[in-house]
Amino acid sequence: GINAEYGGVIDEIDNKINDLLAQIQAKNDQLEEDGYGDNLQSALRILDNLLSQMDDVDDLQHGITAVKTTVSENPRSDIRQEAKLQDLDYEYGQLKSNCVSKDQDMREGVEFLEALADLLKWGREQKDKEMKFDWSEYHHLDHPYEKGIGKQQK
Repeated sequence: GINAEYGGVIDEIDNKINDLLAQIQAKNDQLEEDGYGDNLQSALRILDNLLSQMDDVDDLQHGITAVKTTVSENPRSDIRQEAKLQDLDYEYGQLKSNCVSKDQDMREGVEFLEALADLLKWGREQKDKEMKFDWSEYHHLDHPYEKGIGKQQK
């Protein structure tokens, strides 16, 4: 009767908490696994992916709030569950912090790579202009030493 029902509710709460902890761990693993990319395209792709992951992370908050409400409304919830909830809060806070930090790093990295790409493009354009430049009309500007300037006069 009541004990079985109580056990069932407690198990259900434990399962929800464990499930949320597993989701948080999976998100942290994903952040690490994604890395930072090795070029602008991959960095932009990772940043894009990160933004959708951050939405998922925000959705986890709803699950955490729901579990907390269930625990607080359940007269039979115990210290152990309170401790698990604190653990859940801590892990969620770490994940949120990791996301924000990676988001900042990725944005700075992408900004840097875009500036570098612009600089390289500009350098290439300057080189192309130089190559296409017609130097023939400047043939009269011979090197000063060829005109005898700097040579010893007799």
